Amino acid sequence: MLYFLFFFYLAVGCFFINKIRFIKNSELSNGNILLLFIVKIAAGIVFGYMLLRVYPGNDAWALNEYGRQEYQLLVKHPAVFFSDIFKSNYGENYGSLFGSSHSYWNDLKLNFLIKIVALLNIFSRGNYYINSLFFNFLCFIGHIALYRVFINIYPCKKWMVITGCILLPSALFFSSGLDKDCIVFALLCLLCYSLYFSLKRGFNLKKSASIFLCAALLFIIRNYVVVIFILPMLAWIFCKKYHVKAGRTFLAVFLFTFICLLFIQSFLPGISPLNIIVQKQQDFYTIHIANTQLATDTLMPTIKSFMVAAPKAFAHVFTEPHPFEFSATILNIFSIEVLGYWGLFILMLFYFHPSKQNDPFIFFSIVFALTMMLFIGYIVPNAGSIIRYRSIYLPFLITPVLCSIKLKPNKY
Repeated sequence: MLYFLFFFYLAVGCFFINKIRFIKNSELSNGNILLLFIVKIAAGIVFGYMLLRVYPGNDAWALNEYGRQEYQLLVKHPAVFFSDIFKSNYGENYGSLFGSSHSYWNDLKLNFLIKIVALLNIFSRGNYYINSLFFNFLCFIGHIALYRVFINIYPCKKWMVITGCILLPSALFFSSGLDKDCIVFALLCLLCYSLYFSLKRGFNLKKSASIFLCAALLFIIRNYVVVIFILPMLAWIFCKKYHVKAGRTFLAVFLFTFICLLFIQSFLPGISPLNIIVQKQQDFYTIHIANTQLATDTLMPTIKSFMVAAPKAFAHVFTEPHPFEFSATILNIFSIEVLGYWGLFILMLFYFHPSKQNDPFIFFSIVFALTMMLFIGYIVPNAGSIIRYRSIYLPFLITPVLCSIKLKPNKY
């Protein structure tokens, strides 16, 4: 019965995927859309199967099980199901907004997803792969949203944009699971789409509502992403509104931010962004040592500590895993992927195409991705988790690289 349900929903999804106006407006052919959608669903199946067989006790299957349990609450006590998400597990104490323990806000991201899975179980009967199909239908719309932004900037680079936005191996793999990464990626892409075309064509009620909704949901699921998103977003909006050079604007904004970080604790001791990052690193240390554990510098909430730790954080997030560093086959596959990206970057230096590179969104995309990756390098102490967390930001970084390569080398 569950096999029948899966293929029934897959057939319905394949039928409607070309009927959705948002997807049709991408100007991809029906055949290309259908093929890419099936690739996305297949990646979700492989992701779920591999986690079940190789990594028992993983987050994706645990989320599905929590959803099954919560579904029973929905059936027996629907009022409690919808109301208890607003209640703290710690009495009247809701904890720190960015805290990682004894915090209602930290628990909310998982509780919110559990509620979604429980509602999906009305149609899926609790089957992981059917729930994964529903998640990936939403995430595919996110891929298309990012594609529509980049193809608007690079109209003659269709397959480069498709590859960067949809087919990067680790991004495709880790954004296809029944977990936070799938939803975070979709929300990020839809947020960027709404902002990009609002700045290009003007804001309206529909796009403004989309921006607010995506940002709010993203804040619930992964609040620090929204915080990091804000600064490059402001620089992007400023460049677009006042038609100033993007490179200088982004540099000025980040120099100003660095100066603020130097002095903020002196003037406002109660506000310390660095303390939040330090705490998140400590939270990772409390998790059991992984098979892919890396030696990391323990952070202190000072600029000097972060500057000293920066080279190692950069090396971890941009070079791990190294070939044959770990025994797991899948890690060696991802090590080849990393080498491929470095190869593309070197190739771009010799075959750089300067046109379209002044679009503020390109600067936003690269700066946002680099900032997120450096953040990951600081707080995550094992290669396996680094691959997963950085994967959903790779399309924002690699797509401009792919689209900046021309056929003839530059002459110096």
